Amino acid sequence: MADGAAEEEVINDSEEKPATAQSTEESNPKQVDDTNELLSSLKENTNILQKIKDMIQDRLEYDSVKEKAFDKLYEEMRRQKESLDLLDRAMKPLLSDLLLLYDSMKRHEALLDNNQRLNKEDIPNNFKYVLDELLEILYRQEVIPMEQNLSETFNSKIHKATKSEPTKYKEEDFKIASIVRSGFLWRDKVLRPQEVVVKRSIS
Repeated sequence: MADGAAEEEVINDSEEKPATAQSTEESNPKQVDDTNELLSSLKENTNILQKIKDMIQDRLEYDSVKEKAFDKLYEEMRRQKESLDLLDRAMKPLLSDLLLLYDSMKRHEALLDNNQRLNKEDIPNNFKYVLDELLEILYRQEVIPMEQNLSETFNSKIHKATKSEPTKYKEEDFKIASIVRSGFLWRDKVLRPQEVVVKRSIS
């Protein structure tokens, strides 16, 4: 009788074990699905975070480029302002000199308008005075008239030929015959070439 009871317990145990195994098998697919869903969600969140990170990085790079562009613009504006200030400082003395010349010319104009008695020599003398005053202003700006030398040979660096004049002497070929308009140097460079008539040999 005792053996029969023991046998019955063994049978019951053997019947209960498959049921437990089956229950475990039924619960595993749900856990796998939950795990997969969690992994998928994490992957999606990782992608979103990466996109956000890329956007922030792009924005930072854009801001950096924009800042450099603005810095360059401000620097250029500062340089232009400094250049204008230098130009203003350079122009002011010249303008002041020109105003003095204007005053001088107005005085001479008033003399002529008032029909004051002037000697024949007074008019050219007054004109020469104004011309000398103008040359003085040019000197102060480092503008110097070229020497008017009729014995020199034509030089294309400082002369501009307006016409030619025939000569029968070969040694006079390309010599300056006359000066049509004065030339000027500015800081030892040609500001305006001297316009001349050039002799050309016809023999």
